[in-house]
Amino acid sequence: MKFLRSIKSVFTRSKTTVVNTYRNQTHRFRKSPVQTKLNYEVNERSLGLVDMNDRLDATHKPKFQGSINRQIRTQHSRLLDICRDLSLNSPYGARYCQMSVDNIIGTGLYPRTQMTLPNGKLDKRTNLIIDKMFYRWAENKSRFSLNGQFDFYQFCQMVERQRETDGEVFVIIHKEDSDVKLEMVTADRCDITHEMRIDENTVIKNGITYDERTMKPLSYWFKKIDLFSESDTGTLEEYDADEVIHYFDAKQCDQRRGFSDFIPVIQTVAQLDSYVQISLIQARVTASSMGFITQADKSNGLDDEDDEDQPDVMAEFSPGTINMLNPGQDIKSIQSNTQANEFASWMDKIETTIAMGLGCFKQALTGDISGVNYSSSRFGDLMQQNRYQALQRHLINTVLIRVYREFLQNLVDEELIELNVIRAMHETDWIKPQARSVDPEKDIKAKVLEIDNGLVSRREVIESLGRDPDKVELKIKEDNFKKAPETSAINTPVMET
Repeated sequence: MKFLRSIKSVFTRSKTTVVNTYRNQTHRFRKSPVQTKLNYEVNERSLGLVDMNDRLDATHKPKFQGSINRQIRTQHSRLLDICRDLSLNSPYGARYCQMSVDNIIGTGLYPRTQMTLPNGKLDKRTNLIIDKMFYRWAENKSRFSLNGQFDFYQFCQMVERQRETDGEVFVIIHKEDSDVKLEMVTADRCDITHEMRIDENTVIKNGITYDERTMKPLSYWFKKIDLFSESDTGTLEEYDADEVIHYFDAKQCDQRRGFSDFIPVIQTVAQLDSYVQISLIQARVTASSMGFITQADKSNGLDDEDDEDQPDVMAEFSPGTINMLNPGQDIKSIQSNTQANEFASWMDKIETTIAMGLGCFKQALTGDISGVNYSSSRFGDLMQQNRYQALQRHLINTVLIRVYREFLQNLVDEELIELNVIRAMHETDWIKPQARSVDPEKDIKAKVLEIDNGLVSRREVIESLGRDPDKVELKIKEDNFKKAPETSAINTPVMET
């Protein structure tokens, strides 16, 4: 039998073994388990910024591939968590948010309708009625907000703060109890992964329904949240585009979703936190004195077993004492190689980098005005004011004008006033907060010269100070009316009867 099997094997065609050439070629490029573990630990210690497939990679030069919408979609959830952590736990992030809100919103942004009569004069009666109705609605939290938690001023602050942190915010307009009520929705509730094609002209992309020809939003899809468990219920609610305000600062013309202002400084702040922590550890080591006692060789040919008294070993030194070492002993101290002297200069450079990424003045970001002179502070303040004015205008045009138009339209629908809403919107000005000046006296003199030379009106100057010209004029008249006469009644003789 064995002989027959051997003969059969001679005439049997041997099978060719398939060689995995891809495996052999790429085997030397694969990561070892040790290298994979090391990369995971480095990624975990650096706020998740180190990833071989991440555009925010700290070990390789980042490459921007594809459209900006693809980049936002792939990193959206992770960047939200990191940027929210920076705004709450990082002193630079918290300071930036507070400083921006203080300069953009300040004491408040308020509309001022200036309706005119056919003869060209101001319709003071209509303007006063609109003004009173608006403040009664805007300052009443239960009438203004759906949850009754914020008024118009707080709404402006939260909308701007949410845009800086998350990159975008959604405002849903509700009409309940004969009032317009607003609801704010965070960016994570608009599911960026919700995408599907409805028909040949309509598509859902990044949680928003678009007309594919015009790229105009038609509706928005928001996650429904279970309040008890604080989790997603798995269902989506659709709101018409006319009911939603999407507020974000677009960096490119085809951008559909927003991203945080902290994106350019994520790596820098993470590296700064690590450097500060290491420097603190070095400072603690330096503050602790460590040392050991060395002793020369005492062998002098005597018997090692000679029974003699051994000297006392000194193991601890107390401050302010003078101790004597035994013969042949010496003290060696351990000094920490710290870079404490370079800490201030390095911090100054890294803070400059952070200020550049956030687009603000470094001294304003840190609150440190040491070494700042008048020229540099004024130059930095002017640069900041231009940016804040641009953000103010963007907030007003995108959010506040829409809210005010809905308010006026609701007054007309409820037959509370007869008004042409489109005309009223064209004749409405917005009172902005006054920009603080480094040298108020010089700025006031410059404004007076502009008025005297007919370059600006007195009304425009008062509005630039964040005040209502009509109210200022009324208060000036009241002050003039209440002035005491020049002749005092104290020295007036009393007439005898």
